[in-house]
Amino acid sequence: MADSTSLNTITLDGKTQTVSDYEAIQNATKKKANATVGKDAFLQLLVTQMRYQDPLNPADGTEYMSQLAQFSTLEQMTNLNETMSTLSTNVNGINSAVTLQQLSTLIGKTVTWNDSQTNKDGTVNTQSLTGKVTGLRMIDNKPVMLVTSGNQTYQVSTGITQITE
Repeated sequence: MADSTSLNTITLDGKTQTVSDYEAIQNATKKKANATVGKDAFLQLLVTQMRYQDPLNPADGTEYMSQLAQFSTLEQMTNLNETMSTLSTNVNGINSAVTLQQLSTLIGKTVTWNDSQTNKDGTVNTQSLTGKVTGLRMIDNKPVMLVTSGNQTYQVSTGITQITE
């Protein structure tokens, strides 16, 4: 029969250590990495804890239930976060599509807008320009109108002050 101290050891990569030493090393490693424990790591810890518990002095069942409840909460929060992120992306896409559709009605029309240029000395030069909307483009997920004035094409995203046919 093995003594009770051999039941409280872990052999990993050929190195045998007590459970408390193993946990101390793992905790120190986690603190150094400053990483968030994911649900896979949480389950691995729980299974390892259950596998290497002392059979002569088993852990309290309520402690495991508490850990499982924490895991369930973590998983639900992770799923909610993923859902909210997807929803936010979808809403931003819908907003851009609606704006793009609204701006498409301006193609072929003449618009007046204020164009601001920052000079090398830091002063801002603003001028009013007029041109014909020739197309639309998405830049950084934002709709931008292509407006031709004279021989130059401008990318206009805001500041339209007048629209004429």
